[in-house]
Order: sequence, then C-alpha cells, then structure tokens
Amino acid sequence: LLRVIASFFEEDGISMVPVDRLMPDHVMPEGILAGAIDATAQADIDCGQAVLERLGDSDIGQAIVVQDQRILAIEAAEGTDEMLARCQGLIDVSAAPAIFLKCAKLAQDRRLDIPVIGADTLRRAAAAGIGVIACEAGGVLLSESPDILWQEADRLGLSVIGI
Repeated sequence: LLRVIASFFEEDGISMVPVDRLMPDHVMPEGILAGAIDATAQADIDCGQAVLERLGDSDIGQAIVVQDQRILAIEAAEGTDEMLARCQGLIDVSAAPAIFLKCAKLAQDRRLDIPVIGADTLRRAAAAGIGVIACEAGGVLLSESPDILWQEADRLGLSVIGI
C-alpha cells in the first residue's frame, strides 16, 4: 500500500525522502555505544544476523532475540513490543545475556519504512531479560537523542552495539 501511495506522489513529481536523510544524527552509529560485548554475545549477534538475512526475502521480521545460539523469538506482524513480551519466561537469566537484534529487511524500501528503536524498546528489552541490544549501523533510526538512549541503556544495565 505504501509503495502505491509513493508511486502516486512520484507521478506528480513529488519525491519520497527517507526519514534518515532528514535526521542523520538519529541514525544508529557503528561500534559499542554502551556496556561491553563479549565473544558469546558476538556469536549470538552473528547467528541472529544470519537468520534475519535468510528471512529478508520473505518480508518477515526486522528483529530477533537469540540466547546461546538459540532463537527465542522472531518479530512478525505483531511488532517489536509484542515480540519482546513473548520472550519473558523464555530467557535463561542464569546463562549468557540474551541479545536483541534489529535490522532493516533486505528488500525494505527505506523511503517508506525504516526500523526504529527508542528508550521504550530498551526498557521493554531489559524487562524481558535481554542484556545486549544490537542494531544495524546506518539502518535503524533512533527515536530519541543518541545520548539519551545510551544513558538509558547504562541505567538499565544494557550493552548496545551498532553493527
């Protein structure tokens, strides 16, 4: 539907501009932004990336939760908040921290739909028992100021990395 609407406007010479071009300071940067990432977390991030890449052509999910190479949840039509709620009770808090990974889908039209993460997402992830947040650098929009988000991550005990 969004592509049809975009085509309608483009026929009249109105270009759709991705929101990340209008707010470049609110795009996920690369690197460790809060806390620390160990080898176990990196392996879970790599596992989650591989799964999301395979699902990208199927228009399924922008987010995944992984713990010890085990997929706990994949975001579907319900959205990130409901996916995080589903994780409660699935995460083993005595094991290595679970990771939440959010990336744009392979065929995603970033003019019309870009993944977003904000302080509310951080709070919901922490409440679910997640310890690491990983987002695609340059591919995820931050709904608040980066400084505010990294401070909130520190307050919640979350590690954050742009990959």
